[in-house]
Amino acid sequence: MKRINMDLPEFKRNDINWPMSAAENLAFLRRWQDTQPSIHGYMEFGYHFYWRRYKDYTFYNSARILCEDVSYLEKAGLEGMISCQATREYFPTGLGLYSYAETLWDKDKEFDEIANEYLEASFGEGWQFVKKYLQTLSEVSEYQE
Repeated sequence: MKRINMDLPEFKRNDINWPMSAAENLAFLRRWQDTQPSIHGYMEFGYHFYWRRYKDYTFYNSARILCEDVSYLEKAGLEGMISCQATREYFPTGLGLYSYAETLWDKDKEFDEIANEYLEASFGEGWQFVKKYLQTLSEVSEYQE
């Protein structure tokens, strides 16, 4: 597991400044792991399905990001992921959850292969048209922060 050299703030009760980067989050994780060596089974509590649904209407681009994140869990020293999500995750498709499950099962599987497999099984002969539609709508609805 790669060590991250970063100065972290000392803990002060009721004075929390949330990490703003993946590197900072991982640095906190490493510090926790160093203080608790007997604990195993660290997992990420992910919010991919919590807010992104309202920023990327088809979840196509978000599903790609999710696959990338899940494929790095092992490198980050994590053994799994718990998903916090809204209730309408299969609208307009279940691509997000399908890609999530596929990547947890095989972290080396590419997103495009997963998306093509899912969309062809779901939409039959017209799947490529649906893919282009989902990609386009995802791109134009993507919320920029």
